[in-house]
Amino acid sequence: MASPDRKTKAELIEEFTALRRRLADLEVKENECVLAKEALSDSQRLYRTIFENTGTATVIIEEDTTLSMVNTEFARLAGYAQSEIEGTKSWMDFVQGADLERMREYHRLRRSRPEAAPKNYEFMFIDRYGATRDILATVAVIPGTQKSVASFLDITERKRAAGERERLITQLKEMLASVSRSKKEWQDTFDSITDLIYIVDRKYNIIKANKACADHLGLDPQDLIDKKCYVIFHGERVPVAGCPHTTALREQRVVTEEGVDPESNRLFRMTAFPYCSPDGQLLGTIVVKRDITEKREQEMRLIITERLASLGELASGIAHEINNPLASIGGCAEGLLMRLRKGQYDPALFEKYLKIIEEEVQRCKQITTTMLSFVRQPTYDKKAISLHELLDRTIELIGFQSRLKEMRIVRDFAPEMPSVIGSEGELRQVFMAVITNALDAMRNKGTLTLSTRIEDRKAIVSIGDSGPGVAREHLSNIFEPFFTTKVTSGGTGLGLSIAKKIIEAHNGDISVTSKKNEGTVFTILLPL
Repeated sequence: MASPDRKTKAELIEEFTALRRRLADLEVKENECVLAKEALSDSQRLYRTIFENTGTATVIIEEDTTLSMVNTEFARLAGYAQSEIEGTKSWMDFVQGADLERMREYHRLRRSRPEAAPKNYEFMFIDRYGATRDILATVAVIPGTQKSVASFLDITERKRAAGERERLITQLKEMLASVSRSKKEWQDTFDSITDLIYIVDRKYNIIKANKACADHLGLDPQDLIDKKCYVIFHGERVPVAGCPHTTALREQRVVTEEGVDPESNRLFRMTAFPYCSPDGQLLGTIVVKRDITEKREQEMRLIITERLASLGELASGIAHEINNPLASIGGCAEGLLMRLRKGQYDPALFEKYLKIIEEEVQRCKQITTTMLSFVRQPTYDKKAISLHELLDRTIELIGFQSRLKEMRIVRDFAPEMPSVIGSEGELRQVFMAVITNALDAMRNKGTLTLSTRIEDRKAIVSIGDSGPGVAREHLSNIFEPFFTTKVTSGGTGLGLSIAKKIIEAHNGDISVTSKKNEGTVFTILLPL
């Protein structure tokens, strides 16, 4: 029988087998630990690789704000080596002082109430060298720990761009407000102008009109938009001949015309100004129509006053000129009556005397017609005029004063001179004023030269004298109202100033040149 302390073979085998199983289990577990350790190492390497290559500055923040792990991007942002930061630096070390207390409060809130704490922090980041950047930090708590992971995004350029965008938006709003104000001011100014103003495109469409223009037509400004100007203003279906808009577009220059409005019977001066796009393309014209009725009436009253003054100077000469034919008429009538009383009827003699009477009556009629045409009330109407005939009639009228007896008249007229469009009475007044001044300068003794020529589609009339000339200091004032060198002889100083106004109203020009002891020449330009 076996001893109680001695184990049987079967028991030993059983224990050995159990021991072998335990050893096998330990080997398996050891292998599992090795595998787990390797897996952990692989996981750590993978985690570190991902951590390093996130593309953003990323850190692990401990409960006390210490940075236990930072990636290369964060170290670059902070200006340190990773080893100088991990475990030694708090992320509060990189918060600029102004934002520090706010960031600490966010961290305390995250520890006590993670669900209530903001996930995104925006603050001013300060690096090792004191340089600052605008940073957006996205923070998340690592589950089951008091640690947090945070990524830092540099938004300096974004904020700068946003600030620049806001500045540009503000600037744009201010510009739009300024443009709006300017547009209103422009529109108010446009509508406050009493002249009729409208803008016409190249196809004769009205694209803008001011209030005065619309009121003149009894319409609203919007009623004129996109309407043909020749329909609105002339009631025609096609553009009218001589339209300033047409001429301004064709010749690309400012064109001015005067005309009577058939509806109101008012005189208007119409000026068409070509306007272009910024690249120089001709777009149309800006048309300005000014009512010059009162102005022209004042000018006409002044013209008539000056004519009457000139007529007063001519009166004695005209009276003498009429007395001569009247004397002839009286003598013939007396002779005829005497023969009738004596019963001496001679048909041939009677016919001769009556023929003389008829001729002298015609002569008187011509004198009075010439005089009346000079003082006749001016009108707005203009017609075709022969400058040569007008100059001859003016010389004839001046001849009534007997001022040409010792004068030599030289006519150097162009062989073919087209007519000009104008007022006969007004142009005669111009020639009268210039020729009379020339005779005064020569004291009715010398040479008066009248010449005409054509140049650049303009008729040019030159009136020259052989007098002593005009003093240089007086030349610039010669067309000024009330300027005269003939104060002692009763000069008013209005003749030449009125002459200049008349020529300018005919779209012409008048100028003077003079040399001492060589005479004076007045040059008048009129469009053909």
